[in-house]
Amino acid sequence: MLFVLFIGFLVIFLYHYFYTGEFGIEQLGFVLVILAALIAVFFISKWQKNKDRSFQPETTDIAFKTRLGERVASGEKQIFLGENHVGTYFRFYDKGWKRFIAGLARNPGLWYLNLQFNFSNGDAIVIKGVNETKLYGNSEWIVYKNDQVIGEIRTDLSVKNAKRLREKLEADLDGKKYQLQSRALKSDMEIFHEGSVIAAGRRLDTSIKSLYQLNVDELPEEEAYLLFAVYILFNYYFG
Repeated sequence: MLFVLFIGFLVIFLYHYFYTGEFGIEQLGFVLVILAALIAVFFISKWQKNKDRSFQPETTDIAFKTRLGERVASGEKQIFLGENHVGTYFRFYDKGWKRFIAGLARNPGLWYLNLQFNFSNGDAIVIKGVNETKLYGNSEWIVYKNDQVIGEIRTDLSVKNAKRLREKLEADLDGKKYQLQSRALKSDMEIFHEGSVIAAGRRLDTSIKSLYQLNVDELPEEEAYLLFAVYILFNYYFG
């Protein structure tokens, strides 16, 4: 959005200068202020990306942890399970201009959201958006595991959920159905399977900002990794 404002004020300034011959000091001031803000945003984004890439958890409890600070760029982020590094993930775009559009959105997770996860056990999970140009209604993603389609994920933006201030994803993965939901005003999230809570995630209030944690019940490794990937999608989209 700052980039659009910068271009807009720059066009106005140049138009005023070339067609009136007058030097618009006020317009130039606006252009310089927005340019300074753009430079500040660039360096903050770069700093966040570096923090995400070099993240190391401060605690070693048995839970998934990651730092999700920068949400638009395709920088690599780390996945830890307890003290063990178990993988990485990143956001990707199939067209460069889609990254620009995502950066303009109030919530960058609403536009052109695709994620790839590479786990230490060799699994590669890709979550790819469907009908990315849709302007309203539920969003959908296809889930691939090692290049094979294993299911789909969709938002549930029903009136009932809106009234309850509830954020919700529904996932059909490897023949199982899951529901991820949280209250919009809270950072806690729960994952349900057959009516029971099997995992719970939250953003931690620690010295490390943007730190997210997911606790899972005793699940097979591959299922736990898959649920962590969906949990990250949830936080990108609703974060």
